[in-house]
Parts: sequence; structure tokens; C-alpha cells
Amino acid sequence: MQAVCRANIRAGWADWARMDPEKVAKMYQEGATDEMDAVRRYAVILDWGTGELMPKSTAQFRESFEKRSVAH
Repeated sequence: MQAVCRANIRAGWADWARMDPEKVAKMYQEGATDEMDAVRRYAVILDWGTGELMPKSTAQFRESFEKRSVAH
């Protein structure tokens, strides 16, 4: 079972990490995702109080995330 879960995560990682950050911000504002998923799954940095996208921080984080996580 764990192997199947890991395979699903690996298969979705690139798509999740490349999702439109504005869409992720909207998901967060609507309660469809939380802080941990915004960062760890979607590689998006938000103002956790307002849910506002932080575009520069997101771009910097995604660059790093792409190199160390998605590429593997």
C-alpha cells in the first residue's frame, strides 16, 4: 500500500508543483487546502493570515523546490 501511495505522489509531484499559484491561493482561501499542502505539495508561499499569494517568495521557493524535489 505504501508503495502505491509513494508512486502516486511521485506521479503528481511535477503537476502539483507547477499548478498556477493563484489557483492554489484561491484553494487556500476557500479552505480546500492548508498551509502544509500549499508549501509541500504545490510549492506556493502565501500570507497565511489573508491567503494572499506572495509571488516573489513563491518563484524563489519553486526554483529551489524544482531542483531538489521535482527533479528526483
